[in-house]
Amino acid sequence: MRRRRPDARRADLDAVAPAHPVFLQDFSGHLAWVNSRALELAGVDASTPVPEGGVVHTDGAGNPTGLLAEGAQDLVQRHLPPFTRDDVERAIRAAVAVLHREGITSFTEPGLGPGGASLFAGASAQLTLDVYGELARAGDLAARVGVLLLLTGMGGSAAEIAEGLTSARVPRDVDPRILRVLGVKVFADGTPPNRTAWMHQEYEGGGGFGCLCVHGAADALKTRELTEMVRLAHVAGAVRA
Repeated sequence: MRRRRPDARRADLDAVAPAHPVFLQDFSGHLAWVNSRALELAGVDASTPVPEGGVVHTDGAGNPTGLLAEGAQDLVQRHLPPFTRDDVERAIRAAVAVLHREGITSFTEPGLGPGGASLFAGASAQLTLDVYGELARAGDLAARVGVLLLLTGMGGSAAEIAEGLTSARVPRDVDPRILRVLGVKVFADGTPPNRTAWMHQEYEGGGGFGCLCVHGAADALKTRELTEMVRLAHVAGAVRA
């Protein structure tokens, strides 16, 4: 989906970083802001097909403004250097230390697994769940962590859910009081602040109706796909979606 949005633009980033690629992602993971150099290196322009379940914001000439929402973020994100195992372990330990300073000893990871390779620059990928498992086995995970298993990313399909249920590496030889997979994470639609949450009424100012972040060429097909994704997770014993 291509959509006009007049606020943040790549030119704003170009003014401070004209030669270096910039990729900024909001806290929700549903929206990224990139500069012209990042779009150039990724080969993204007005003719680039928009991924299913994605939104590319454009200007009056149809050129990308630098805002990429939902599944369209992967047009640039796939070109980012991957995190190493040491990167992930340092991040987990640092996050737990910050939470401890606030008196927090338990938390939920909202989505980790094979479907997370295209989310948060890859920080939600299977590797992160593997590292959690390693820390838990070694007695080095100083928190109680619940995890939602992420089997497919934005624009995902029921087929990917089925494949992920067999291929995902779930830590099973760990104390469930320390690390436990609670259920399956499914992306149905976007978020209201980004005007991508799927609505019955159009957003003010001609902002469209949002979108379903699911495989399919039309909403009717996407809703059927989403229903099948939830069914597969339910049959597998997932308690949350």
